[in-house]
Amino acid sequence: MNTAQWRILLIEDREDACARLSLSLNRSGFVVTPVSDIREVWSVVQRDEFDLCILGSRLAHADGYDLCQLVRRLNPEMPIICFSADASPDVRQRALAAGASACLIEPIAVEDVRAAIAPLLKAGKTGSGLPGERSMGAAVSGAAPESIEESLHGGIRG
Repeated sequence: MNTAQWRILLIEDREDACARLSLSLNRSGFVVTPVSDIREVWSVVQRDEFDLCILGSRLAHADGYDLCQLVRRLNPEMPIICFSADASPDVRQRALAAGASACLIEPIAVEDVRAAIAPLLKAGKTGSGLPGERSMGAAVSGAAPESIEESLHGGIRG
């Protein structure tokens, strides 16, 4: 697979972790858009198209599982990989229930991330097994919320 064609949205509010994973994935040939400020997610999603999303489950300004649900609503076919430092048995189940295609437990090596990405992009499938499309931005339609917080608090938690 020619990884340079694949665009990844990386959402992680720990700037150092976001930068390290972004750099590693870039070195592997992926085109990565790192977002460490959760409040910027909506504008990035509207501006760019993505083939895959990687996001942390614990974010400072939003619940990662709620964000996963929002991303899944914006593009039902796009693969989403959640990662968490919590190794409790219900974490994977919660991530998959939120719409993740896969869940990785930290600490994770970049090889683990690449191993999780490869079959998802190659198959073009989500966790549900539906055929995928290669665009997140094109799936965003209708009225945009004022902010990511409005989407998370008004649409998912409400």
